[in-house]
Amino acid sequence: MNAMKGYFERKHIIPLKSLARAILLFGLTWSSLVAPAETNKSAINPPFNDKELATEAKLARLTIQDITPAHVYQLSLLVRSQIDAIRQALGESKLVPLHIEYSNVKPREVFFQARALNGSTTELDYEWNRNHSEPLTRPRKDILPADVYAEIYSASEKLARVEVRLGIDTAHRFPALDPSKTPSDVFVSVVVANREINNLLTRQFSPSDVFEQLTVALNYANHLRQKTSGKQVPEAPLFVANKSPVDVFQKQLTCLGIVQRIAMLLEVDMLKINTPSN
Repeated sequence: MNAMKGYFERKHIIPLKSLARAILLFGLTWSSLVAPAETNKSAINPPFNDKELATEAKLARLTIQDITPAHVYQLSLLVRSQIDAIRQALGESKLVPLHIEYSNVKPREVFFQARALNGSTTELDYEWNRNHSEPLTRPRKDILPADVYAEIYSASEKLARVEVRLGIDTAHRFPALDPSKTPSDVFVSVVVANREINNLLTRQFSPSDVFEQLTVALNYANHLRQKTSGKQVPEAPLFVANKSPVDVFQKQLTCLGIVQRIAMLLEVDMLKINTPSN
């Protein structure tokens, strides 16, 4: 456990905002067990329309149906290049890479990671430019790669405004398209971008933000428990002092294991997370 505490040192490995997003994933998993996602036929918001997409996609004359996980991954790398340019301009150090493996990633999970990234770039844009941005419309039940692309592209636009504010004139270029990339690759890339953007925010997530996300997950758990057994979630355990973010993270991994077993019983596929054991 001591090795794990050092491994997950805050600011270098798993800042509270990343932890909150991990907890949010558990909440989203609960929600998929409790009720289906809403259906919204108007799915794609600007910068897209029904005919073609912006930037590189527009140049290639790609339609919404043409967008693949490989295109989304390509865009995520461009965004990470923008984030890195801002990091250097602000004199922030690089984060130590996470060694967590994700598998069985579903489009819904990729989408909400991308939406979290879009939200963080909205915060950064507000901090530097005082711009307000409305979130994109909730997507249809069957999420497409273009839905994820829309969120990441919106994040890229906000990062570009921050770059202008900071006097960054780096010419970011799309990397070569790699057709082998999968939704899991996109998920990992966006998780990395989320950690990196959190490091640049003046107001990073606090313990109260983590508590809020835990409350969301608890409400999902309570709903599921009532639905399956008619019982309420037990009372909260007694307060235990001297706990750190890694302790919360470990407890959530335990909870995730329980959710996975429930999902198996209900024949629901869900995300799998593998963390280092030492």
